[in-house]
Amino acid sequence: MAVDTSPVPRRRTVPLPRASRGLKQGLIGHGLIECGLIGRANSPRQIVVAGDSAGGGLALALLVASRDRGDPLPAAAALFSPWTDLAATGDSIRLNDRRCAMFVGAQIGPGARRYLGGEDPRSPLASPLYADLSDFPPLLIHVGRDEVLLDDSRRLAERARAAGVAVDLKIWPVVPHAWQIAYPAVPEARQSISEASAFLNVAVRARQAAGVRA
Repeated sequence: MAVDTSPVPRRRTVPLPRASRGLKQGLIGHGLIECGLIGRANSPRQIVVAGDSAGGGLALALLVASRDRGDPLPAAAALFSPWTDLAATGDSIRLNDRRCAMFVGAQIGPGARRYLGGEDPRSPLASPLYADLSDFPPLLIHVGRDEVLLDDSRRLAERARAAGVAVDLKIWPVVPHAWQIAYPAVPEARQSISEASAFLNVAVRARQAAGVRA
C-alpha cells in the first residue's frame, strides 16, 4: 500500500448521524482514493466496495453519501449478511430467533439503540434500507436462510430492484451469519467469495466498456 501525502482538496460534506463515525472514516478513505488512485491511474470504473454484517450496511451508506455528494460511484458492491435496518423491523428477527447461530433476535433492537445513541434508526445513513437506492451500481447480496438478519437482505433487494438497480440475491442454506470469514477453510465460504469475485469482475468490465463507448 502506498500513501500519497500531497494536499487533499476541500470536499463537499453531508451531515452524518452521530452513529456514523465509521462512515466518516469510509468517506475519508474514498476521498483519498479519488485524489490518489483515481487521479493517477485508475477510475471509479475500476473500484468496487464490499462489506459483511455491519460493514455491509456501512458499504451501502458510503454509496448513499457518495451519490448524494455527486461523487462517482464504484462499479459494484458485494454485501454479505448486511445489517441494513437498525430499526429491527424484519420478521426474520422473530422467526429465525431459534435458528440463527450468531444472534438472539430480541437483542438486535436494543443493540442498535445503544449504537445509535438517540439518533433516528431509520436515518438512511444508519439504516440504508430506508435510503433512496436509485442510481446505485449492481449489488450482490449473500445471506443465510436461518439468520435473524435475513429480512435485512431480502427487503434491501426488493427496494433496490424497485429503484431500477441490478441485484443478485442468493439465500444460502445451513450457513451462519457472515460465514465468509471462514474462508478458505469452509467450502461455502470459498464458493461465496468466488461468486462475489466473479460478479465484481463482470461489473468492472461492463463499467469499463460503457466508459469506452461513452
